Amino acid sequence: MATIIKRNGKWQVKIRRNNFKQLSKTFITKDNAIKWARETESKVEKGLFEDLSQTNSISLKEIPQKYPPLTPKLCTLDKKILSLMFAFLTLT
Repeated sequence: MATIIKRNGKWQVKIRRNNFKQLSKTFITKDNAIKWARETESKVEKGLFEDLSQTNSISLKEIPQKYPPLTPKLCTLDKKILSLMFAFLTLT
C-alpha cells in the first residue's frame, strides 16, 4: 500500500510490499504523487515493475563486461570516437 505525506512543501510517496523493496519518490503536486503511486502499485502487483534505480551506477566502461553481446558493436566504432565518449562521460 502507498503512503503519501507532505514534507517540506512536496509530496512524498512510499510503497511497501512484502517480499519487495521499498519504493519512494517525491513530487511537487499531490495529483502527480497519487498517479505515480497507483501506476507503480499496479505494475508491482502484475509483476511488470522494472527497478531502474541502478541504471545510473553503470558506467560506459562496464557495459562490455555486463552485456557481452554489445561488445562487437562497440568494437566496430572508431577508437577515437570511443576515447572521446569515455573522456566526456568521466567529466560529467
